[in-house]
This record gives sequence, structure tokens and C-alpha cells, in this order.
Amino acid sequence: MESVSKIRPLDLKTLSLDDINRYLRKAAERFSPGTMQLQVTSLRSFVRYLHHSGDIPADIAGGIVSVRRCRLSGLPATLKSAEVEALLASCYCSTVSGLRSYAILLLMARLGLRACEVVWLTLDDIDWHTAVVTVRGKGSRRDLLPLPQDVGEAIAAYLLDGRPTCTTRRIFVTIYAPYRGLSSPSAIFGIFHAAVIRSGIELPASGAAHLLRHALASRMLGNGASLEEIGQKSQKWRI
Repeated sequence: MESVSKIRPLDLKTLSLDDINRYLRKAAERFSPGTMQLQVTSLRSFVRYLHHSGDIPADIAGGIVSVRRCRLSGLPATLKSAEVEALLASCYCSTVSGLRSYAILLLMARLGLRACEVVWLTLDDIDWHTAVVTVRGKGSRRDLLPLPQDVGEAIAAYLLDGRPTCTTRRIFVTIYAPYRGLSSPSAIFGIFHAAVIRSGIELPASGAAHLLRHALASRMLGNGASLEEIGQKSQKWRI
């Protein structure tokens, strides 16, 4: 008969907050937010009981990570920096469609905008003097974001050399007459997937335009941003 290794009993007095949070972050890769909420709530109650019963010296329940921060510890499928640059490089900026595609993809890659937010951008949303762009979210939500130089230059190039003369105030308009603002986020998805085909990269999982937002969050994490800072940003990006 094969020997069965015995499970070593846990010494509760050695249980630390790092042990619990490390377990939760690992579990968040496999379980849904609803399941994780139950686990977090149960663990908080359990460690409070252990403290009151004298099994652990300190009440560490308050330090157990929230479900949101658990989920952020394993960022969604994303693109590598080199893949993002390959997408941008695939845009032929000598053409009208290329100028438009480059400006759109750069907005998403540098500012983490959603497809619908790109569609809703108007000429009035950019303050060129202060380098600030107003982003319109759902309902009446508006966020003021800094406009990076490369993004501003890409938009300006499209406005000067690519965007046709028309009456709509939308920044991004159709290539062919009658010229009107892009009608829906599906147009942005089409631009993104066309760039994917041109660049030859492989998308992780099912893949979609939101991967550019995830890539931005990953770069922030790699550059030393904390999970809390990325979580605050995600309230705008809704990663």
C-alpha cells in the first residue's frame, strides 16, 4: 500500500496576515468575486474569533484585503509592451484611416480609455492650452485627464491632415461621406482587431480592445505603482 503523507497541523499562533492575504490573492485567480466575498467575510470572522479566544495574539481582521484588491493582484489577460507598440506601429500614418487608427489606439493605450469613451470625445473636450482632456463616462460622469504629448500630437495630426471638414463636433468621424461621428464602440473594436491582424500578434484568451487598458495597468504595476493606486485608476477605467 502506498504511504499517505500526513498533513502537518497548523500552529495558529504562527498564522500571519501575510499568510491570509497571500492565500486570498492566489484564490482570486480561480474563484468568482461572489465566492471571494464569502471567503473574505468568513476569514475576517474566523480570525476575530481566534483573537478573542486567545489563539492568536493580535486582531488582524482589519488588514485582510478586500475582494477588489484580491482581484487586482492577478491582473486580467493583457498585452506585453512590445505587442502594444507593434499595434501602434501597424498604423499607416500616411493615410487618413491610419492617422485615425493611430490616434484612437494611442488614447486607449496611454490613457486607458474605453471604446465608448473614445467614440464620445468631441472637439470641445480637449483643452490644448492646459493639455487636459475631458472624458465622458456613463450618465453625467466626467473625468479630467492629462493629455500626454504623444497622444496630443497624434490627435492634432489627425485633425489637421486626416479628419474631413464636417459639421459634427465628434473628434473621430467616418472615412467616407456623409461624414459623421463614429456611431458605436463596435467601430473601435473593428479598428483594434484590424491592427491586430496587421501586426500579427496573438491575443490572450478571447481578446478585445479592453486589453489595452489592462496593458496600461500592468505597465503601472511594473513601474512601481501600488495595487491601491491602480485600483483608484480602475474606478475611472473600470478594468
